[in-house]
Amino acid sequence: MIFVNNCGINFNDASAYWMKIATNWGIYCDVVVNTVGFRGAGTEKASIDLDTGDFQEALGVVGDINATVDVHVGNWVFPSGGQICDA
Repeated sequence: MIFVNNCGINFNDASAYWMKIATNWGIYCDVVVNTVGFRGAGTEKASIDLDTGDFQEALGVVGDINATVDVHVGNWVFPSGGQICDA
């Protein structure tokens, strides 16, 4: 059961699909292993561990989500480290 109040949307503490587009397809919360996963045909394709924040995808890659992005504007590069460089 889903409850909506001023603090957000609250779900019962039970494993269930939070959102599904068909039988066994959608976003699944597993309270036994404390993960939120993306399932297709009942098979977990990717998940986020709510205890550690680790992300795991179907090929078995596990780790933190750390992304760095360099932004290029004309001849200028704005690297994720913060120093502006003339390209």
